[in-house]
Amino acid sequence: MSAALNHRLVENSNVEEILFLYRRDVSAYAMSMVTASLTKEWHGASSSPIGDMPIKRLLQTAERQIMEIPFNATLVKSASAVPITCVCYEDLYGSNGSDFQNKAAYRAFSALGITDIEFIEESVKNMLSPKKKYKTDTYYKEIFENYETARNQLKELVGYFEACPMELPETIFENQKIGSR
Repeated sequence: MSAALNHRLVENSNVEEILFLYRRDVSAYAMSMVTASLTKEWHGASSSPIGDMPIKRLLQTAERQIMEIPFNATLVKSASAVPITCVCYEDLYGSNGSDFQNKAAYRAFSALGITDIEFIEESVKNMLSPKKKYKTDTYYKEIFENYETARNQLKELVGYFEACPMELPETIFENQKIGSR
């Protein structure tokens, strides 16, 4: 989301709470974004081989994400007059286990004003199941001839936010101060 749009959102008097959703796995984010851009399929997965993943573009996307996540978290925190709920995409999809997934789902849905426990549980079970993710290593291997090379180029970025916890949105929002309108 652009900085201007973030400002408009957090300064809007009708907003009661903000859900800050981000991807902690920078390499997976970059691979997904570049693939979606190349295939023009943002909510699906093309099964047609593409050829080579443009590695320079992949690395630029990952590096931009590393800068934008903490920048946007800091911007939202500094401009927001309402509570901010921070949720990691990987936690929401159960990449770190069902306990993290359930907590992330309850926090995310609650921030959106949805508190129906049955709906949340059904969403976790069906919509947010790791089995619902369509872009896997197998998928990327099928469409990119240089997938292994591309993944190896991203190795240095794997675990970036875990290695730099001060840049995690959770850390940035930890001492959240809510202003008054």
